[in-house]
Amino acid sequence: EAGINVFEYFTFLQREKDKVKTNPEEYLPWNYRETVGTEK
Repeated sequence: EAGINVFEYFTFLQREKDKVKTNPEEYLPWNYRETVGTEK
């Protein structure tokens, strides 16, 4: 529903786990694209 590729999202979260732990609110599905600088 957030309009993202779920596989890419979870892969990204695993790769960036230290950053996600520091600022989890920036990596929620609806914020994810803005955080990583990608647009749909």
